[in-house]
This record gives sequence, C-alpha cells and structure tokens, in this order.
Amino acid sequence: MINLSTPSDELWRVLLEENPKAIYWLKKHFGGDEKYEKMRDKLLRECVRVSKPIASEVVEYTSKEGNRWVCFEQATYYPESIGSHCMPLAFCYYETAASLGLFSIGYLHDDGIDHADAIFIYTPHFFQRFAERMNISGTPRDILMRYIEMTPSFVVLPLPSENEEQEKVAIRMPGCIGIGIMRKEGRNVYEIRTLLTDEQLSSKQAKETKKIRDVGDVLKFEPKEMMEARLDRSGNPWQTMQNDLEKYESVGIDTTVARIQFIQLLQERIKELSEI
Repeated sequence: MINLSTPSDELWRVLLEENPKAIYWLKKHFGGDEKYEKMRDKLLRECVRVSKPIASEVVEYTSKEGNRWVCFEQATYYPESIGSHCMPLAFCYYETAASLGLFSIGYLHDDGIDHADAIFIYTPHFFQRFAERMNISGTPRDILMRYIEMTPSFVVLPLPSENEEQEKVAIRMPGCIGIGIMRKEGRNVYEIRTLLTDEQLSSKQAKETKKIRDVGDVLKFEPKEMMEARLDRSGNPWQTMQNDLEKYESVGIDTTVARIQFIQLLQERIKELSEI
C-alpha cells in the first residue's frame, strides 16, 4: 500500500494505474455505461435546479495492492454559465487510528484533453487544520469527504520561499488557502501540509498569496466546455469573451493563447452556420 513515505515515482505508477480501475468500478456499481449516463443526466438537471453542487452515491474500491479509494460523480453548478458540469472523481486515501491522509491526481486541461500533471498528498496535519479552521466536525471519514466535495477543482501557484531548495506552493479553495511544498525528486508531487482561511492570513501571508487568491476568485474553476457553452448562448459572444479576458489580464494572466483559441472558436461557429 502507498503511504506518506512512498517514493514519488511509485506514487505516479500506482495512482495512474489504479485511478481508471476505480472509475471503472464506479460505473459498474451503477449498472454499466448506459445506466451510468442516465444517472449523470439526472444529476446534472438537479444541479441546475438547486443551483449548487451535487454528488452521487459514494462507491468504495480497494485495489489489488490494498489501496482504498472513494469514487463518485460530482456535478458542479457554474453561475456565470447558468449550467452544470459533471465529472467522475476518485481519490485514494489512507486512515489509521490516529491519522487521515489523501492522494489525488491533478489534471491540466489542454486541447480538449485532461493530462495528469501533478500528484497532491494531503497530510494528516492538513486535515486537522481543515477540520479546525473550517469548523467541520465528524469522523475522519466525514472530514475527508467534506473536503473532497468542496474542492472538485482548484488553482495552483508557486509561493515565495526563503529556502531556495524548497519550492512552496499554494492551492486556492473556496474561502481558504492550502499551503505545502514540492518534493525534491524532480516529479510534480506536492505535499499540502496546512490550511489557512482568508480571515486568518497575516499581512505577510496575505501579500504572498494575493495573486493566487485573485486568480482563483476570477477563474472560479470554470471548465472550458462551460465557457464555450456560455459563449454560444451569449447575444454578443465577442463582448462576453473580451470581458472574460480583461478579468484574467487584471490578475496578470497571459491571454495570448486564449485569444487565439477564441478566434478559432468563432471561425468554427461561423463555418457551422454557413453550412446550415
């Protein structure tokens, strides 16, 4: 079984091998692909109706190597798009009498494809601070599931570090910042070790994390598919996109590629209309 001391290369191997199997087990639990899609459609409609995130039943999976996974379908509501987006989630966790920890894969969305880009390890100390500072009670399992439901996606940025050999990183979650370090083995493996709410940030911490808080709050973790759907429904997609890009530029994001992609999207839409 993997644990906090497992080398980074082994973590990459195990998680990339077992994640698809966990998702397969999730779909099998709901009766296969066809029944699973019907469940997703119902989840998406309900998510839009109540205008808040909704999760399916949680399914347990234990791999041949003894690693434990929690899997479920998560529907997230996006106010700007006035719509919802579904995705299957699978997280590997470890639990002892005294501690709780979590492993997850971070994906980078590029050209319509999700690429595994990083591994995040949430330590027992992180969950202690999460429960304490977010005022969440319950069993260790309750606390873990509450965190997973809160953060189906997040923004990651490096932080200033006084130790040149230790790269610090912050992740933006609703109302709080997770802080950790990058392992030294040369792979994108991050140990997220503690958490601070926005109200608890000192003046120095507020200054150091200003960029990631601004970026996270502007982006709101909207998937590319949702952005495109919002543009399709807009009466003036050019102006809508310009407004989005101005938001990104206000927090220092280079929008050169985004502008090119948007022009390509408009060209595709124009071509589709001309062929009708």
